[in-house]
Amino acid sequence: MFSFIKKHWLAYIIGVALAVALGLGAAYVVGLVGTTPDDAPSQSGSSSVIM
Repeated sequence: MFSFIKKHWLAYIIGVALAVALGLGAAYVVGLVGTTPDDAPSQSGSSSVIM
């Protein structure tokens, strides 16, 4: 098994780099979509409770 990894180490490095880039990209997109804009009205008081 280790001989296979030794022969193909570059593919593993590329795979890890690709996985990290995709994960960070997905986290960025989720952050953009899920973040409330600054100009949105704030909810305060007891009326902000969602049932």
